[in-house]
Amino acid sequence: MISEVRVLHVDDEPVICDLTKLLLEKDGKIKVDAVTSAHVALDLIKSGSYSCIISDYEMPQMNGLDFLKAVRDIDKDIPFILFSGRGRETVIIDAINSGADFYIQKGGETKALFVELNHKVNYAIQQRNTRNALKRRDGILEAVSLVSNLFLGGEAFDRALQEAITLFGLATEVDAVRLFRLKTEEVQGTCLSYFSYEASWTRASVQNPVTEEYLRKHKFFEVDEIIERLTRGETLIYDSSQIQKMSINWTEYTAKAIAIFPVFVNQQVWGLFSFADYLGDRNWTGVEIDALQAAAAMIGSAIQQDRMKKSLLSAKEEYASMYALMRRLCDTVPDVLWAKDNEGSFIFVNKAGSDFLDARDTTEPVGKKEEDFPCGVIYHPREDNDADAIFVILRSGYQYAPEPD
Repeated sequence: MISEVRVLHVDDEPVICDLTKLLLEKDGKIKVDAVTSAHVALDLIKSGSYSCIISDYEMPQMNGLDFLKAVRDIDKDIPFILFSGRGRETVIIDAINSGADFYIQKGGETKALFVELNHKVNYAIQQRNTRNALKRRDGILEAVSLVSNLFLGGEAFDRALQEAITLFGLATEVDAVRLFRLKTEEVQGTCLSYFSYEASWTRASVQNPVTEEYLRKHKFFEVDEIIERLTRGETLIYDSSQIQKMSINWTEYTAKAIAIFPVFVNQQVWGLFSFADYLGDRNWTGVEIDALQAAAAMIGSAIQQDRMKKSLLSAKEEYASMYALMRRLCDTVPDVLWAKDNEGSFIFVNKAGSDFLDARDTTEPVGKKEEDFPCGVIYHPREDNDADAIFVILRSGYQYAPEPD
């Protein structure tokens, strides 16, 4: 998760601490904090963020095994290497059973010893990062499943969207998640594209320098390069040095890492989904990126479904409005007007028709048939399609009316 490799080395011999720091920091990839007390080390672990811990076995006040057990109470996953001159088999077994990742015995040629230590540090960190990445991937995919149920559950779209972003933030363990929509605006005769804030989530324990109010008030222009890359379906990963060079200021240049995923609606870039870390750099793994691409696709599908639902609702309202207008117009016509279904039941009768049928209003005949209203005259063409022929419905029954002269 953290790209900077910070190692805490605990040994009651200052010379060993200095030597470890010198040799492990030689290639510039590892930063070592060295202390001579296990109690001091525990305080540092509680307040700091370390990628790996190296500890001696024989130390005053607290030995390496007791220190290891105390560390495991704080962090069950942090890599722990027991680096000691004591080589008894019982110590090694106790160390492994207590949760140590590796045991390295001091002694022998110094260069080879620290090459092995360097290798074990990097390997242990890599293994932990892989475990964490798989854990986060599983969390993201579980969140995708929960989010799909949110959007299908009939909950209000805006609320479901906010809950979805929260779930993805918790699953990825980032500091902030934001959703931006791509829009266009004409400025001095030129059509410019910009990103507009839609929704966000921020970890409660993080002092977020970018407020929701700030995001709502600003439009983020100069995004042509990002739009072009997002259109190709790329995932954009930025570290702190790249963020400082970005023209987009939704990070205010304080984020240490950002991952940006395109959101497609109807095969067009609708916007972007961003994940930001403010407390430390992050190495995004392939399995996490694949899972978050699925998350972005889920958000795009939900937006598309919401658009369709709103479009159908709008069409339904428009139809209802037009139908109401048609009814009012039909009610002004003095002629009898009606419509029936295939079974002969009325589905529409105008005001003149309801009066003719002696109905209470225009809704009473709906779903009923002519024989339910044995009164009035309803016109039917004869089999020879003579439009002048009429069929008379009397209160006492039915009979053909005489043909007109």
